[in-house]
Amino acid sequence: MKKLVFTPLLLMLLLGCSTMVPVDVMKPAEVNMGNMKTIAILNFGYPALGYGDATVELIIRDTIGRYLGVSSVRNSEQESVAKYATDRFISLLIDTNYFTILDPTNIEGAIITANKISLSPVELGQVLGADALLTGSITYLNTNVDTQRNANKDKKTGKVTYTTTYTKKAELQLSYRILNAQTGQLVATKQFGGETSSSASEYGDLPDNRKMYQSILDSILRPVPRQLVPYKVTEYRALMTDETKDPEMQKLDELTKKKFYQDALNGYLAVWKNKQNVAAGYNAAIMREITGDIDGAIALMTEVANTTKNEKALKEIDRLKNSKQEAEAAAAQQ
Repeated sequence: MKKLVFTPLLLMLLLGCSTMVPVDVMKPAEVNMGNMKTIAILNFGYPALGYGDATVELIIRDTIGRYLGVSSVRNSEQESVAKYATDRFISLLIDTNYFTILDPTNIEGAIITANKISLSPVELGQVLGADALLTGSITYLNTNVDTQRNANKDKKTGKVTYTTTYTKKAELQLSYRILNAQTGQLVATKQFGGETSSSASEYGDLPDNRKMYQSILDSILRPVPRQLVPYKVTEYRALMTDETKDPEMQKLDELTKKKFYQDALNGYLAVWKNKQNVAAGYNAAIMREITGDIDGAIALMTEVANTTKNEKALKEIDRLKNSKQEAEAAAAQQ
């Protein structure tokens, strides 16, 4: 299903030009990494190693084997793609400033020092001084070229000429796993897949396989940081339109647009207390959320809903509670 992206302008149109107020909110990562802040990223494997259904121990053993030079399996194109995937993971996670990353260079030295081919995940974690291990593999690579011959008829002369269009399609699938290096337990498994295509009139002008695979990886790995790291996003809250046309409400709306949020909050609270104006109470609750008082926002929105029986306020209570749960989950992951 295609996901709709609601921009502030689109939201305003959908909500009847309601005043939109931006708010930064924290979202929890998909995977709770807990106290695992030092991650050792092992070199990714590739299809020739048969990692599709391999155990973590097998992946680690073969990885160590490659470090120590005892593995004879080699495929330059596949190795290149696997190395690119490894490098992308390292870059993406370093850029978060959230983890301490041990890259394959650090890992190689530690493994050589240990000089063991049968390290368990826990033993490897101890050797590396890592809280978690990230292992991964390219589970599928494929390219094919479709050739299409096109007939082109000149409208004036009726002469028919022929051209050929070559279309190359590349497909890639990848998976990675996070292991707790203290317990050896599997924390999470994630899978990605993608494809890309390119057309040319000359076969030799088609892009290189590796570049196409790299392009797929650049695209499909973008969600990785949000899978492992809590993140901040800007959302927009819509104020309720005042149906009473109260001049005081219009002034408060202008204060909100100018980002005088505390003044607007005080004004909306006063109108709600004195007039029981549902829009004033609703908007005051939103202003409390904007100014960082999520508990106060829930309490006030509940009061407004119970007093006015307004359906929109009733629904907003659930949204506020969900936002609070997400913020608490994100804070717990910090």
